[in-house]
Amino acid sequence: MNVLTLSELKAVLAHEFGHFAQNSMLVGRWVYIANQIISHMVHVRDWFDNIIRFISGIDIRIAWIGWILSLILWSLRSLMDALLRIVIIAERALSREMEFNADLVAVSVTGSDALIDALYKLQAADQAWQTSIDVANRVAGRDNILEDLFAAQSETITEMQRILDDKQYGQPSKPEGEPSAHRVFEQENARPPQMWSTHPPSSDREANAKSTYVPAVEDDRSAWVLFAEAADIRQKITMSVYDEAKVKDLTKTSSEQAVKKHFSNVSYAPEYRGAYLGRSPVRGFASVSEILNLANGGAATSLDDLYPRTMSSDLKRVRNLEIERETLKALASGDLKPSGGVIRHRGEEISKAEIPEAIEEIAAEKKTALQKLMQHEADCRKTYLDIAEKYQNGWPEYLRTTLELLHASDHMQATVANEMALLVNTWNVITADGKIGYFEKKRILKVCQNLDGVMREVAKSLGQLVLPEKVLKKLEIEEWAKVSPTFEFSKVDGKNWVEWCQAAFEVLPQFEHTLGLLHNIFLEELLSSEQALKKHHLAGTEPGPAPKSGKCISDYPVLLPGDEYVLQKKLDLWNRFVLAHGIGPSIVRTAISLTIIGGTLYLGLAQ
Repeated sequence: MNVLTLSELKAVLAHEFGHFAQNSMLVGRWVYIANQIISHMVHVRDWFDNIIRFISGIDIRIAWIGWILSLILWSLRSLMDALLRIVIIAERALSREMEFNADLVAVSVTGSDALIDALYKLQAADQAWQTSIDVANRVAGRDNILEDLFAAQSETITEMQRILDDKQYGQPSKPEGEPSAHRVFEQENARPPQMWSTHPPSSDREANAKSTYVPAVEDDRSAWVLFAEAADIRQKITMSVYDEAKVKDLTKTSSEQAVKKHFSNVSYAPEYRGAYLGRSPVRGFASVSEILNLANGGAATSLDDLYPRTMSSDLKRVRNLEIERETLKALASGDLKPSGGVIRHRGEEISKAEIPEAIEEIAAEKKTALQKLMQHEADCRKTYLDIAEKYQNGWPEYLRTTLELLHASDHMQATVANEMALLVNTWNVITADGKIGYFEKKRILKVCQNLDGVMREVAKSLGQLVLPEKVLKKLEIEEWAKVSPTFEFSKVDGKNWVEWCQAAFEVLPQFEHTLGLLHNIFLEELLSSEQALKKHHLAGTEPGPAPKSGKCISDYPVLLPGDEYVLQKKLDLWNRFVLAHGIGPSIVRTAISLTIIGGTLYLGLAQ
């Protein structure tokens, strides 16, 4: 409502009303009911299972009866599960066709462009809305309340346009030539397997909407004009995100100002070209010394040229190469299916056997692109350290120490995330079939024991950091060692590993959050200090004494990109058979189930 024009909202509503005209919508209800019934039959264990389990555990002269009944019951459940999968696949295929059909209803009412433009805008709208909720929660922690959540959403999109130096952020491109040939969404090279997709890709929906192009005059007025009391509605929805009992004790604050403050960090400044948006400037280096040794040396002749406009394209290139690499890897593993059944790489068709070579080529290109960015980061840090050397007065020490603290917090955060990823992956794999065998237990114990050692080292290193006074004030604490998170777990063994893992699942995110907070603060402090030195350097003035420095330790866990654990992406053959993961295991399990049930029925009829 807040982001779309009147024509675009009309298209969205026409799409939804198009569904009401589809009698096949009833299929979804029956599939849902069937899903609930069959899921209960397949997964729930009741008194009958307990009886069979009891019979199977007594004297072998009787236990065989329980074993046979267990096998027959397993076969019945496997067939029911297979039947449900077929029904779901068919229903999802129908759902895709219904989406296409509803889109054409919208096209008949509003033309071919309005719905597609709305789909494009809603991507930025969703992200901006979530940011607005985060801002609302943050100001509530300071006993404030936003005046208008929708104003915060609009301001967030404006701020993102500023940060990315892109006035078209969140806005669909307009046709320069023939409107029917114009495309807002790019064609995906790969997509999730179609059998599991309920909504078609946006590029396919655009092709469908423009297959027979319908021009229309668009009404660019805000969708809010539909409401006589729009302000009251906006206010009511804004209040709904707060605790009603506490609203009266909160003070209203400007939504626009709250969002501006949220994006006021130095790292969001447009001059950085998005270099520090979700990206660490130090993760690629094993140490701060490596950063400074890589630098070309000497202060830049023009500080304004430190972050050239080409930075944006360099950053985008690295992101695109990573997406390209991950897409090819997913195509190789079967997690993604090629669009139209053909694997396309850079405009050319390639076979599945050629994917590894393409991945190596991308990896080499990405390495070169990253080296360019790393060289840039090293030159930036060295440039400002050279300026600090000129002024002395504690500035070289302050910049170097802050850089060291940033490096330590980033690498420890990456280490914790890596350990968490392995623990979650191992847990999911060994519990996939609902049973944990001897070797699976040994595997999880090994992971837990290694995690215990790593986390104790992280906790010890983190507690030994000495934070600068400015950082302590921002955190509103007096002594970091007293509030630094600890990892004081009992020794993990074969009896307590389940409880141990559950406790780890709760504690590790706390470490990640703390280290992420330190990363943000150290990065802001580093960039703010560099900005202050730049200002004095250009003005020819003295900066005065530097703030009191903190202190970093020399030994802490370091994890370079690419050194992370290789996680198990596929279940082993037995688990895939039991769970019917993949076409092959599904066919084998169904065939065995049919054989057992068919044999049972044959023997029963023969008697």
